[in-house]
Amino acid sequence: MFKFLSLYTCFGLIHELSGYDIPRKKVQPRAEVCSYIHEKSLEHKLDPNLSLAIGWLESTYTYKTGRPVTTRSGRVLHAEGPLQVLKYYHCRKNPDCDTVEVGVKLLKRLTDKYGLKKGLAIYAGGYENPKSLRYARFAISISRKVKKIRAGF
Repeated sequence: MFKFLSLYTCFGLIHELSGYDIPRKKVQPRAEVCSYIHEKSLEHKLDPNLSLAIGWLESTYTYKTGRPVTTRSGRVLHAEGPLQVLKYYHCRKNPDCDTVEVGVKLLKRLTDKYGLKKGLAIYAGGYENPKSLRYARFAISISRKVKKIRAGF
């Protein structure tokens, strides 16, 4: 049994989640990110379906930089990596941190402390509010979809 999600399974997962054909040259790097998210999830004992769902929702398994977010103090930040981590808050001691590992650890800590729905809401918005709860519900539904897709491979 493979410890990590194979690239083949990630190719299928990407195809099923996208709902359309993504060019192969764009799928390969996404499949590698998908596999890496799965690896880090297992390493930190987080449900891989959940982290794969967040990776898909946040970046479609790419290392893109997110939209700007303005803090209360007026600082403009950009979330980074497949799990869209705000490095300003979560990588202060190491600006070159692994955003996947940091994101997985953060998801694990928040869901363990607050439960699945509230933990996801805080991950999405910093605190629980109607918009972040909507995100949490959607992430949970994508997580279930990921589980079904992975069961088919």
